[in-house]
Amino acid sequence: MDGRISNFRQIASITRYEITEGREKGIEVIDCDNGKLRFLLNVSKALDMMQIYHEGQNVSFLSKNAFTAREAAFSKRFEGGALYTCGLDSAGAREGYEVHGSFHNNRATVTRSECDEKGIIVEACVRDAELFGKNLLLKRTVKSGIFADTVEISDEFINEGFCDEEYCVLYHVNVGYPMLDKDCTLEFEAESVLPRTQRAKERADDIGSFGAPIDGDEETC
Repeated sequence: MDGRISNFRQIASITRYEITEGREKGIEVIDCDNGKLRFLLNVSKALDMMQIYHEGQNVSFLSKNAFTAREAAFSKRFEGGALYTCGLDSAGAREGYEVHGSFHNNRATVTRSECDEKGIIVEACVRDAELFGKNLLLKRTVKSGIFADTVEISDEFINEGFCDEEYCVLYHVNVGYPMLDKDCTLEFEAESVLPRTQRAKERADDIGSFGAPIDGDEETC
């Protein structure tokens, strides 16, 4: 311990709480602060990351739905959030499946939650199972160093059933204002880019750039 402080919470901390009001009532949160980054982990929703802040400024996107503990149609409960894990049965929109799958709605069981001079570490398990079907287990580890600019999320998927299983995973990362703003640019490498709609096709040349908000405009995917 640094002789200049008497309690490590002056530098970094983990706080666990349950939200008690509104649509969010009942959601369990692990609030992690490494001194530079603050990130909220949603125990009630697969230990996905609700929000992340860099030096006090929001980085993530939140939809009008915000966070909700209730079961509802995808369009009425999708919160965005810094990380939304899609799968394990489906990703995207497919007939006969919930949009982006059902995994995000599984509760996590936290097995480790520590904050000290070595950094922050949270470990949890999330099970995706059916009575006469799959038995898949996710072991998720979230790490961040003290005063670090990064958060590392490591996932291990284990088939604890007696048959081979097919599964898919999509990490839906959502960035919003003020990090995402007019004149922001996106740099990436891709073998191909496929527009989902005619509107997106018309904007294909501007895929890496962002402009000011346009009232009533449709999603460009």
